[in-house]
Amino acid sequence: MQCGIDLVALRPSLLDDLGRVGVVSHQACATLDGRPATDVVFAGCREAKGSRVTAVFGPQHGYRQCEQDNMVETPDERYTFRSSGQTAVGDTTADVSVPLYSLYSERREPSPEQMEQVDTLVVDLPDIGCRIYTFMLTLAACLRAANRSGKRVVVLDRPNPLGLSWQGKADSKWRRVEGNILDTKWHSFVGWYPIPLRHGLTLGELGNLFVRMDDLKQVVYSVVKVEGLRRKDSMRTMLRAGYASSFPFASPNMPSWNSALYFPAFVVLEATNVSEGRGTTIPFQLVGAPYLDAQGCIGHLRQRQARNRASAHASFNGVAMAEHHFRTTFNKHAGNISRGVRFSPTFQLPFFSRRDSSVGGEEDEEEEEEDANVFALGMHFLHYVVSRHADAFKWRDPKQGYEYNFEDPPLLLILGHERWWNLFEGLRTGAKKSEDGESERELDACLQWAYDEAQRFAVESTHAHLYP
Repeated sequence: MQCGIDLVALRPSLLDDLGRVGVVSHQACATLDGRPATDVVFAGCREAKGSRVTAVFGPQHGYRQCEQDNMVETPDERYTFRSSGQTAVGDTTADVSVPLYSLYSERREPSPEQMEQVDTLVVDLPDIGCRIYTFMLTLAACLRAANRSGKRVVVLDRPNPLGLSWQGKADSKWRRVEGNILDTKWHSFVGWYPIPLRHGLTLGELGNLFVRMDDLKQVVYSVVKVEGLRRKDSMRTMLRAGYASSFPFASPNMPSWNSALYFPAFVVLEATNVSEGRGTTIPFQLVGAPYLDAQGCIGHLRQRQARNRASAHASFNGVAMAEHHFRTTFNKHAGNISRGVRFSPTFQLPFFSRRDSSVGGEEDEEEEEEDANVFALGMHFLHYVVSRHADAFKWRDPKQGYEYNFEDPPLLLILGHERWWNLFEGLRTGAKKSEDGESERELDACLQWAYDEAQRFAVESTHAHLYP
């Protein structure tokens, strides 16, 4: 399996005739052997005919990915390419220095003046398969800007670390799509389009989706596809193919594959006073609060896990849970000990390929599927915390701002529909009772509704698919 940037490194002719190129990327995007994507595109344009890099654009957290939180803007700088292969931000003494524009400042998309400096935007960004991740909206902004000026956009595609949506043969249900579709009245920079929380597409496929949704007829859009990627490829397959060994440090709090795996479950905690693990070394895998009854929470979740094992809309099979106290160094409850739960997958990730003749045997045609519905896991966790700790639990104050919205509860921006707010706020205020099972039944109904919406999206988005 080879990502788009690896194919460009091998075949610079893929960059032929792009004219003046603006690279949209950040420092963690690299080839399998660790060469920065921006430098590879620069070198490739030098070998290709009719192409040269004239600008670089950085997404949220900055090109160097040094800024931790949302709404921390980054300035424009310079990006320098050196003949030695080394680069430096801010150094103008080397061979070639180009503007490094921030796409997370007062503007979220390239300005008309910036677009006048390029003919093509080449995008290599590590989307992690969840709606609440801003890099997909950076691509959408680039597409709109290119459409206004009739320019090109080329995506160098990468696998979705959460896997691609695929349809089961026995039941015709789609896998790896989760959560309700965003009601666009709750749009923000963490949710602009009517898609579910876990979308099951690559960034290149999302680009196809945005071109159609925004009716972009003037942009020339293309994708350098991942070689060897299939929709049904499991995490095991991608690990054996070498992708996990080069999993990009996608953003400051997305250091590993496991953090990406549980991001759709626990990103909702950004709307609460429960720590999502920022300030620890394993964010989104380790969550909790000083007031959390961690043992009670684990017992509750295990009961629901066993009860819902056969229910696709509410099951979270394949998830292990362990009590784990922690002290955050920044963000929520900084300096204090939180009682928490650490989540990890129960499936085993092999250190070798079963296709390797040295160990014998052939890989079965049908991959064993990792079937945890992580969105359902997150909703069950939040339900427990709100129902058992209503006095200590708090929502994030909208006046603090969440992706520049200072009015609406962040929960609505993250989950994208009033049904979730009505459920959890009703539980917090006592309007809905947890003792008689009313709120549990409503939670199950919400999860069924969200599952049905995700299934509908999976069917309606097949036009965007690039991989068999």
